[in-house]
Amino acid sequence: MKPLIGLTPTYTGKYESYFPVTQYYKAIIALGGVPLLIPILSEREQMKPLVEALDGIVFSGGHDIQPSYYNEEETKELGLVVPERDKLEYLLFDEIMKTDLPLLGICRGMQIINVFLGGSLYQDIPTSFPSDIKHSQEKPFHNACHSVTITDEKFKNLLGEKIKVNSRHHQGIKKLADSLSPFAQSDDGLIEGVYMKNRDLLAVQWHPEYLFNKDPGSEKIIKYFIDLCKK
Repeated sequence: MKPLIGLTPTYTGKYESYFPVTQYYKAIIALGGVPLLIPILSEREQMKPLVEALDGIVFSGGHDIQPSYYNEEETKELGLVVPERDKLEYLLFDEIMKTDLPLLGICRGMQIINVFLGGSLYQDIPTSFPSDIKHSQEKPFHNACHSVTITDEKFKNLLGEKIKVNSRHHQGIKKLADSLSPFAQSDDGLIEGVYMKNRDLLAVQWHPEYLFNKDPGSEKIIKYFIDLCKK
């Protein structure tokens, strides 16, 4: 049976609507999973039955994260934050960590996992981490714009030593959470991929859902996660 994979939503209170990016659906379906959009929930007791019903969860990309989660004040460069989504993922992550449910973070998803585990973020890369690399490219997002180096032997076996990625983020990991290990970084030293050694959790800064059908590295990341969900 194909694994049922939950996907956290893009959401803005202005329209009270969910805005799932269809590329996530396309990638999950094409590589052997069944995607299910998770609604905005706000009660802790709602998380356990949700987690029990799923075979894996993707924390997707989206808006900025409230800096209070990593004990910082907002800077003027901070983008839109959506407290309802931050709360959903906070409660959901807490429940996930009581289980062995596989978790994949993509872009914001990697950032918020790092924050929930005790790490911090650059609120705005252009002002806090100046670089010659363009970390927020223009459309189309299915084109790779820079390379990342794979720094961990486990993932070198999966991906090779270098892969090309796309990039559409202005925030990134500043302090890495103690329980996370990096496995990829861009040439300027920004962390691009992390995992946990003692459970099925991995996350990337780029958007493999846009590249999965044209780039072997991005396809392997998503396929690796979906295979974990089948166990």
